[in-house]
Amino acid sequence: MSFAFNMYLYLGEGFTILVTNSILLWCILSDSKNRQRREFILVAAQSIADLFYAIAFMLIAHLRLGIYHENRLNATVPTSECAFIPALWLHNIATPLLGLIPMTTSFNFLICSVVPLWYMKAGHVYTTMLLSVPTLITISLVFSNFYLQLGKTVEIAAICVAANGAAHHIIYQIMILFRILANLGSAVIYAFILAYLKRNKGDSLKKLSKQQIKTHRNAKITLGMVTGNSMILLFIPDVLIFFNPLNILKNYSTPLYSMTLSKTTINFIVYICRYRELRNIILLKILGIIPKKWSSHVQVKLFTQNEKSTTRAITEKSFGSKIAPASPMQQIGPREHLPKVTVAANRV
Repeated sequence: MSFAFNMYLYLGEGFTILVTNSILLWCILSDSKNRQRREFILVAAQSIADLFYAIAFMLIAHLRLGIYHENRLNATVPTSECAFIPALWLHNIATPLLGLIPMTTSFNFLICSVVPLWYMKAGHVYTTMLLSVPTLITISLVFSNFYLQLGKTVEIAAICVAANGAAHHIIYQIMILFRILANLGSAVIYAFILAYLKRNKGDSLKKLSKQQIKTHRNAKITLGMVTGNSMILLFIPDVLIFFNPLNILKNYSTPLYSMTLSKTTINFIVYICRYRELRNIILLKILGIIPKKWSSHVQVKLFTQNEKSTTRAITEKSFGSKIAPASPMQQIGPREHLPKVTVAANRV
C-alpha cells in the first residue's frame, strides 16, 4: 500500500470513530438517567479517550499528506516542531488511557460482583476516585514527556512519528507498556470475576432482586465482549509494536495501528447492541423524522421500554422489596435515592 493510501485509511477510520463515538456520547449525556449510571460514565470516559486517539490520527494523517504532496517525506525538523503539535498532545493523552480506562471498568465490575450492596451505596466519591487513577497517571506521563522534550533541537523526520522522536523515547515506551499491562490486567480481572462467581455459586449476588441479577449478568457479558475485543485488536498489536519482532513495523505498521483504531468502532457496536437504553435513543431520533402515521406505534413501544425499569423500581420500593433500583450498576446519585435495606424486609 502506498504512503498516501495509508494516510487516507487513517482519515477514514478516524472519521468513522469520530461519528460513532460522538453518537455514543450523545446517547449518554443527553439523557439524565444515563448520566446517573456509573457504568455509562465509564463508557463515556472510554469514548472520550477513543475520540482523542482518532482525532490525533486524523490530524497527523492530514499533516503527512501535506508533506507528501510537497515531496518532503525525507525532510527533517527540530524535535520541538513535532513534539507540541495538537496531534501529538492528543496522541500522548489517549495512548495510556486506551488501556487504563478498560482496566478501571473491569475493576469497577469486580467491586460490583464481590460487594454489590456496598457498591450500590457508594456515591460520587467512589466514582471520582475510580476515574482519578487513570487520569493522574496519564497527566504525569504527558507532562513528563513535555518536560523532557522542551527545548530539544535534535532533527527528526518532518512526518512526526511518535516512536521516532516526536515523543520522548522512554516516555513513549512507558505509555505503550502501561497500555499493554492495563489491557492484560483487564483480562485477568475479568477471568477472576468469572472464577469467583462460579466458585461461590453467586452467593454475593443472592441479596439482589431477580431483575438486578439479570442486569448484572448482561453487564458481565458486555464486559467480556469489550475485553475480548481489546485483547485481539489492541493488546496483540501493542505487543508487536513494543517488541517489534523480526522488524515487523517496517512493513506492517499501518495494519497494526489500523487494528487499534478498529477496536473503537467495534466497541461502539457492542455498546449499542447490548444497551437498550442507548439504542432506543437513536431509534427515537430516527423515528422523529419519519411521518407519525408510520412511526407512532414503534415510538410508543420504545417509550414503554425506556420507562419499564423505572416503573419496576417504584413498584418494588412500594412493596418493600429487598432492593429498589432497577440496576445494580447505576447508583452514583445522592444518598437519599439509595435503596433502604431494612432488617425486617431483607433478612436472609
